[in-house]
Amino acid sequence: MRTFPQAHGRRMPAAKLLEALAEARLTLRFLKEGMVKNAARKAFQAWRALFAALLRLELDKTCPDSKNRGGEEVARREGRPQDADQQVEDTLLEEIGHANISAWTSLALNLHDYYLYGPDPDKALSEY
Repeated sequence: MRTFPQAHGRRMPAAKLLEALAEARLTLRFLKEGMVKNAARKAFQAWRALFAALLRLELDKTCPDSKNRGGEEVARREGRPQDADQQVEDTLLEEIGHANISAWTSLALNLHDYYLYGPDPDKALSEY
């Protein structure tokens, strides 16, 4: 599998958006081929890339002092929806007008869990 080039600064959102599109395309392909767990993983990765792009684009609004810190802390954290800081980042994005971010993140995390744990064959313990 091919890795995506690392882009920093102003070029990062465009690179992350391209990554999100590529992952979404793979998601659809995997679904057509019946590879549901792999599709769930790719859908999660697409959301993670899209989320990272959105955080970087809104960096000035969500972290006004990021210019003083060079944005290093946010750059380290961005794009990791499973991170403990996710609720804070979701709230920041929703406060500046991006409605339902936390709902989409919750769905992405459920897809990630499905990829990791899958359905229980006996359907006794699985929530799927």
